[in-house]
Amino acid sequence: MEHKKQHFVPTSYLSVWCDPNTPPQQTPYVWIFTKDGTQSDNKAPHNMLYETDTYTIKSADGSRDLRLERGLCELESRFVRIRDKKISKEESLNQEEHFYLCAFMAAMLARTKAQREHHRAQWGEIKSDMDKMIEIKKKENPNARIVLDRLPEHHSERSLAYSDVREAAENPLQTLMFPLITAMIPKLLRLDYVIFTTDDVPGFITSDNPCIWNDHKWQELPPILQNQPVLRKSTEISLPISPRQMICLNLNGMQGYIKVNEIVNEANARTRFNALEYFVVSSNVKKDEWFVE
Repeated sequence: MEHKKQHFVPTSYLSVWCDPNTPPQQTPYVWIFTKDGTQSDNKAPHNMLYETDTYTIKSADGSRDLRLERGLCELESRFVRIRDKKISKEESLNQEEHFYLCAFMAAMLARTKAQREHHRAQWGEIKSDMDKMIEIKKKENPNARIVLDRLPEHHSERSLAYSDVREAAENPLQTLMFPLITAMIPKLLRLDYVIFTTDDVPGFITSDNPCIWNDHKWQELPPILQNQPVLRKSTEISLPISPRQMICLNLNGMQGYIKVNEIVNEANARTRFNALEYFVVSSNVKKDEWFVE
């Protein structure tokens, strides 16, 4: 069946982490570690970090709408061209390339399994509150037809029908991913971006939740998801883009390409800490410094 195997971390993104010492007769592989570092395995990028129909929108008649999956594939292709043709050569990006870089980072914030589980829990809690309200109404008037078209009063989100909340709880990526990406792109475009480079070995690592929205005053999920101020001086959004390079969006005026061998282990510790289940390395190596929280 077409596009049934869907990666929440793109194969094309992971491919640059393939071990350069992969034997010639084998399919190129990366090294994938459990978050605690106790287990590791070598796997081809196309054989990891995927689920069945992760982004497929299923209609009542059983048909599969693949518009989200296809849109992500197109965005991945554009990012890979920018990474391989410009960023890897430490060249400046034009306006269009900057836009697609920010769009890719927004997608990497919104599309992962970690985000799905966060939204499922968040909207599941709201649905539970609404279910309780429905039960109270039924007890008050057993013969009434209960229609709940607003969220409970203590929630600050806009008015939503019960069906909207249920859909967000049951299919969070299909429901919320595109609106979140669309909302985040213009905000990311306002930020400066710096690309850290290193010749350290094994260099930067990545993970199953690689794009990290870090705020020294708010160290959870992106403020856009938590009704917090979206952009502050303390905001940094980082994404490893290869073992040799990591991009960081910021409001501190950092720009261009900067060599930073001395911060690689600190950056890797943050990447590993924010992983949901796995981190990825270009060789069968792990360092104690990555496990210092």
